[in-house]
Amino acid sequence: MTGVEFMKAIAEIFDLIFAFFALILSIAAWFIARSGVSKRETEDKIDTVKAELTAEIDKIDQDLRENRESIVRVEERVNALPDTEYMDKVHTRISAVKTIATDTKEELAAIGATVTSIDKAVGTLQKVLHKHD
Repeated sequence: MTGVEFMKAIAEIFDLIFAFFALILSIAAWFIARSGVSKRETEDKIDTVKAELTAEIDKIDQDLRENRESIVRVEERVNALPDTEYMDKVHTRISAVKTIATDTKEELAAIGATVTSIDKAVGTLQKVLHKHD
């Protein structure tokens, strides 16, 4: 191999190396461009998901506030209900009224029987008095 052939071989190797570097740079430029688009797309998607999650979290917060308000109203109603001691007093009063009503019923029955007896006696007296007239 002569010096000229050697130089041609080296030149061809440098051409191949240059072409290889050009190919690698082209591929690198494509990846960089692609990653820039992907990064923008990814950031846009992240922003979209972030907005959706924020809206959902706000809705959950609103629901929690409404539930807390409902719980407060229920607690107020429960606190307004009579306690066991009060209900025992009411039950005692109702039992006393029931006893009085039962006693009154029995007394009225006795009075009714007495009135019936008086009515019979008056009827008998009237018959006797009419016979003597």
